[in-house]
Amino acid sequence: MAAYINRFAWFVALAAIVLLAYAVPYLFLSSVERLAGAFLFWTLFGGCAVALIIYATTRWRV
Repeated sequence: MAAYINRFAWFVALAAIVLLAYAVPYLFLSSVERLAGAFLFWTLFGGCAVALIIYATTRWRV
């Protein structure tokens, strides 16, 4: 049961980050004229994506 919950949480995290990658630039940053808002978002997005990948790969078993 714990493995199922862990997989579901992993799927939710990935789905959320993919949805944010599409929603934030088109919905929330479309009216921002400065590049700083987009730079901040993509920096945070990249950090979250890297953290998720590191978390996923450190738990792999060979």
